[in-house]
Amino acid sequence: MMNQPLEHTFHRRLPSRILSREIREQALELFEQGLGHKTVAKRLAISPHTTRDWGRAFRENRFYPAVSTHLYCYDDDAKSTVWSLALQGFTISEISKKTNISRSTCYAWIRARRAKTAGRAS
Repeated sequence: MMNQPLEHTFHRRLPSRILSREIREQALELFEQGLGHKTVAKRLAISPHTTRDWGRAFRENRFYPAVSTHLYCYDDDAKSTVWSLALQGFTISEISKKTNISRSTCYAWIRARRAKTAGRAS
């Protein structure tokens, strides 16, 4: 039981609400051409509130097209698998190794699920 590998490894993905690197690169090019945030928003069909913030960051030399890795997330299938393994008695370290998900993330998910489950029992 302890050495059974999972059928697949879980990968983090960028949520749909986060704009891609490609959109950010296009925005950077438009800002470099001297366009304002409203024009950039219209050309890229995105919120002017977003381009306003990006424009400010650009003027302060702190706008980068790369999307921070902390914005990527796992899907619900990964959380369910971690919870299932915890119910089977696997340790946090074992779960982390089996799923290739960090120990701290596994711990946080298990802790949150236990709290949620305990709340239902009350």
